[in-house]
Amino acid sequence: MENNIFQIILNYVWFIIKLLFYALILAIPLTLITLPLRNWFLKINKKIENFLFSSSIITYVISYLLLLAFYFIPIINSGSFQTTDKLLIFILIHIVRLAIINLLITAIIIIFIFIILFIYEKFNKNSKQFNFFNLWKSTAIGLIIFFIIIILFPKLIAMLIYLIFV
Repeated sequence: MENNIFQIILNYVWFIIKLLFYALILAIPLTLITLPLRNWFLKINKKIENFLFSSSIITYVISYLLLLAFYFIPIINSGSFQTTDKLLIFILIHIVRLAIINLLITAIIIIFIFIILFIYEKFNKNSKQFNFFNLWKSTAIGLIIFFIIIILFPKLIAMLIYLIFV
């Protein structure tokens, strides 16, 4: 009996260690992606002067391009369409459908961007200069929060995949 409880506790501790490790590793490329996008954001933000709208535009464009690539590359490579008319109609319908679905995906991503920015501001409150290490820590903590939400609501990812591919 005691061995079984110890094993359960050990499994939970191991799960938490893996969660932290994966969040720290995944935060590296996400933080590196933000470096070139930071300049693009600053240019758009100067023109629009609205932080929420600027970040929403950038997030929408990037996630839409990724969504289109993940959706259409396997379909076009399969060559299952005999005529170009059917392929063109199929692509046009799904471009509009994916644009609408991407609004939901962008809203979810923006929530996590604000969580990460809030944590970054707490880490970087004494300095006004950009700090890569603080951004990396903030991204890792934001990913941990994201993983916890996915653990609590496992059907969220399944619903998004269903919306995208059905």
